[in-house]
Amino acid sequence: MYEMIAAPATTGAQVMWHVKAKGDVRTTLCGQEVAQTARARPVLDDTPAERYCSPCMAVVHARMRSDAR
Repeated sequence: MYEMIAAPATTGAQVMWHVKAKGDVRTTLCGQEVAQTARARPVLDDTPAERYCSPCMAVVHARMRSDAR
């Protein structure tokens, strides 16, 4: 199972979701250090849009496809 972790987006006040690496709890799948991220928090109606890290999601997708074969 993968763990999602939130980080401030590089642009605006948005939140970017990353996936923590299974073998290395200090980094995300895209290589960002976990120390730079924040634990998930409740989403309020006035919260700016949240996004998912494309490189992290691509790794998860590729691994799930290879596990399905």
